[in-house]
Amino acid sequence: MDMTNKKLLFYALMVFVFAGCETKVQHNHSTEFKIPVPTEVVQNMDDEAAYETKKHNWLELIHQTAPEEDWKTINKQNFKQIAKYKNQLNNQKVVEQFANGHIEGEWFERGSDNQAGNLMRVDFEKNSELIYGVSASGSLWKSDLSGSNWQPLNNNIAFDNKLIKVIEIAAGQRRIFAANGKQLEYSDDEGISWQLSSGFNNDQGKPVNLIQLNDVNQTLLYLYYDSSLPGNVLASSDDNGQSFTVVQYLSSASSNGNKAFLSGFEEGTIAYLLDGSNDLYQYDSGALTIINSGVGLSGITDIKLVSSVTVTDTTLYILKNKTALYQSNDAGQNFSLVGNLPVNSWGVGIEVAEDDPNAVYFGEVELYWSSDGGQTFNHNNWGDYYGDVVNNVISDSFMM
Repeated sequence: MDMTNKKLLFYALMVFVFAGCETKVQHNHSTEFKIPVPTEVVQNMDDEAAYETKKHNWLELIHQTAPEEDWKTINKQNFKQIAKYKNQLNNQKVVEQFANGHIEGEWFERGSDNQAGNLMRVDFEKNSELIYGVSASGSLWKSDLSGSNWQPLNNNIAFDNKLIKVIEIAAGQRRIFAANGKQLEYSDDEGISWQLSSGFNNDQGKPVNLIQLNDVNQTLLYLYYDSSLPGNVLASSDDNGQSFTVVQYLSSASSNGNKAFLSGFEEGTIAYLLDGSNDLYQYDSGALTIINSGVGLSGITDIKLVSSVTVTDTTLYILKNKTALYQSNDAGQNFSLVGNLPVNSWGVGIEVAEDDPNAVYFGEVELYWSSDGGQTFNHNNWGDYYGDVVNNVISDSFMM
């Protein structure tokens, strides 16, 4: 099955899944009866920045150290030491005998397989049709499309939960990327061992996003926040992520990197980068060029940028502060306000179908989708999943 047919099948399945639970809204909530969403979740996500600040302050409180010590650095070192120790134990395992040699066995670590959790970011590797995800706690997971056989890949290391990327570096050989701070690490053996990508002088900062272009070099573009500057930085790699070189230091700066975003078409050779309130760049053939210096998004605290490319058109969407949706039908030369979302998006932001610029999605407690470029949205009902898990999408949308 070629990639176009896979995409059509995917969106057809999405329509089938949602068809039985569709509720149309015109930028307001549905009034039909449904199970109410958890109050504490709505309260936390209505002001996600304030919630994250409270969580950050709480973590700092319970990890108090001397002024010259950094508890996050200590934690990372402890995790690495524990991982090394566990690997040593695994290498020393032997087959044990029981009942006077009548039974032989080898011990394997196992955990519960019926506990719920949330994946913060996922990536789909199209050639193997495998799904990779990173959980809220920084653990990496893998499953096939059935979603019924999730396997942990890194019980011993806690990565940043904002990034996971999988690329094919040879036929049947995959490379997984994750981040510790801004520092990228990669694994070629499904998470058993990890190598540091070169080009980063420290791990101070956070990842924003990592994409791969379908150009001659299969270029990787990495947008990250460097707290040692401070500011956002765009870097590139043409050796499958073994090393990165800075393309440009950007003007935007925020403690979480949320004032810049990178978007690229999966089968394309061009990427778009929004830097702060005004500057939109295009990356093409190794060069980053500003194409619009007057986007005009005042008062931003958080932005997301997505793109859809067809034979004739390039459509861009910007989500400002998780509420206001803007659209460009001329490859970013001009943007117009579509309207405010019916509810604030969570940190997942928005997504658009790569081959259908009118198919727009965003997530919070419920999943919302539009077939008219964000003019109107439909959504699933929060409680429906628990009554029919096979045919409904689970609520609490952290990623798309």
